[in-house]
Amino acid sequence: MRKDAEENRVAIVAAARDLFAREGIDVSMRAIAKEAGVGVATATRHFPDRDGLLEAVIGNALASVDAVIAEHMPRFSADPSGTWSDTIHAIVDLALPVVAQQIFPTFAGREMDGIVERNTAELERIYRPLLTAASSRGLCPPDLPAVQFHLGIIALSRPLPAPADKLFPDEMNWLVDVFINGLKP
Repeated sequence: MRKDAEENRVAIVAAARDLFAREGIDVSMRAIAKEAGVGVATATRHFPDRDGLLEAVIGNALASVDAVIAEHMPRFSADPSGTWSDTIHAIVDLALPVVAQQIFPTFAGREMDGIVERNTAELERIYRPLLTAASSRGLCPPDLPAVQFHLGIIALSRPLPAPADKLFPDEMNWLVDVFINGLKP
């Protein structure tokens, strides 16, 4: 893919992820294209159907988790507990549930085996180095499945209802710390 085409694709996926989180997945391709700074024809050429775009947004979310872990892992040996906590907090800050809550109901009732299988394998690849390092330092059980860990983070990072999110901004950090402490064997 040409560099400009790849940049357009990345912009379309990022715009879709943001708009899905804010407005739901029924947002038009025209709105996504506008947000991405590309024409509708460019957006539909990259994503001729909505399912392809939804899968790309899921892939983008997983890539964000991967980037957070890659950023934090070099510090793990020097400060295991702090890095473990910082990494989990950073993953929670990605606000993945907002996007997931919009996307997954769309796939309900459809044949999801391929999507689930691919993403489960990707979650395992992404999380395994972090979970292995954490378990070797007694921060989590050695047999903690990556999917279970990820679903815990998803459950934790669901936004508080407004106005509670404004009235109690530190409660999310407290919940994440409780989760982190609860993982210790």
